[in-house]
Amino acid sequence: MPLATINGIQMYYEIHGSGPTVVLSHGLGSTHMHWWRQVSFLSGRFRVITFDHRGFGFSSDDGRGCSEFVEDLMGLLDYLDVEVAIIVGQSMGAFSAAGVAARHPNRVRALVLSSSSAGLVAPRPPTQFVRDNLATVTDYRSLAHILIHQDGFPRRQPALCFLCEQMAQLNHKVDISILSQLSKIRHDASPLREASIPILLLGGDEDEGTVDAMKEIASQLPSAVLKIVPGTGHLLFFEDPESYNASLDSFLAPIIGAPFRSLLG
Repeated sequence: MPLATINGIQMYYEIHGSGPTVVLSHGLGSTHMHWWRQVSFLSGRFRVITFDHRGFGFSSDDGRGCSEFVEDLMGLLDYLDVEVAIIVGQSMGAFSAAGVAARHPNRVRALVLSSSSAGLVAPRPPTQFVRDNLATVTDYRSLAHILIHQDGFPRRQPALCFLCEQMAQLNHKVDISILSQLSKIRHDASPLREASIPILLLGGDEDEGTVDAMKEIASQLPSAVLKIVPGTGHLLFFEDPESYNASLDSFLAPIIGAPFRSLLG
């Protein structure tokens, strides 16, 4: 099992493929495994790094939790001798991705932030469904269930929704207070603006709160492009990987200098 001793913890990671480095940073209801459709799509042209945030999946924690996510990710880049990377962050994982870009813009070639305020703007209130059900949350599994079921994903893709929730059970030790802790994290957007880092803001149109937040991010960062995929929700990357991956393709092709879709067959 590939574990790196980083920032006081054992951090799990995987590497697939070769080429320019892409790092995939998972969300609150996920682990490195939830990126399976993106890894298979990208690894024919990129060196794809996935990992588990501290306390998630196979990574340990020392009690400091999400306050160390950015330093953990920077530590992993250093450990793997990655000088510059494209970083893709989903929901919670976008906080880590944006944090690395804000603190170390010279290390980020491009940034994809999906379904998230990313700590760059104030988070929006959760959906009515989440607000109505938060009182029932007693552990991570019940929290993950609410977050995964917050929009029409279970109705549109019941089998994928079931798989997503089953995979999330690896996170059973996560402290549910992480949700409120994340809402307090803020990153300075000015280094991203000054460095003109190419940014893709990607979301589903049913993810009301984060869509509004991403619109605000786009208004503040001239290098950002906002794309909203109709008929999808918060877990766009898992629910509709074809649309998500096509968006990555269109965004990354001019950055790396060549399209990569054709190389994948």
